[in-house]
Amino acid sequence: MGLGGGSGGSAGKGGGGGEQQEGGDPQAGTLEVEGGPEVSAEALEAARMEEAASATGDRVGELLAEVAQLRRELADAKSAAEKAARRTAIERALTDAGAIDLEITTPLVEEALGGMDEADVGEAVRAVRDSKGFLFRRAASAGVKSAAMAGESGRGVGLEDLAGDARSSGDRGDLLRYLQARRS
Repeated sequence: MGLGGGSGGSAGKGGGGGEQQEGGDPQAGTLEVEGGPEVSAEALEAARMEEAASATGDRVGELLAEVAQLRRELADAKSAAEKAARRTAIERALTDAGAIDLEITTPLVEEALGGMDEADVGEAVRAVRDSKGFLFRRAASAGVKSAAMAGESGRGVGLEDLAGDARSSGDRGDLLRYLQARRS
């Protein structure tokens, strides 16, 4: 043994470590490793290949774990994108339906969609509008209100229409417009 005691010091030829050639028969394909028996060149090469394969296997395992992590992140991103697209569709449908407050009506529509076999945003908005009509503007009576507020007494709209609006909505403003139109 050299001065390094086989611990990989600088003793021996080449200063490399435990796999230094001390002797052996190159013709027979054997090598004598410092501090050990003679080893064939094929065995030494096989050991090197096994070590390289182990390092490669570790790297492959790391890469597989990274691929799995990226797939999870991709699935999460797709889910978030689908959720955002669904929310956008709900808000657009609610806006078209005349919702007063999207923050209140959007969760109601999402709940209605959860109870459906086949998700249909338009049908869910109609269901919420039917059950909670006070969260939506009334398109027909809005024109009557604006005409009455402009000083017109609803002459373009018949008494029957005003009476029907007042009866169906229960709104005091609609009732007042009906009574004013009836008086004039």
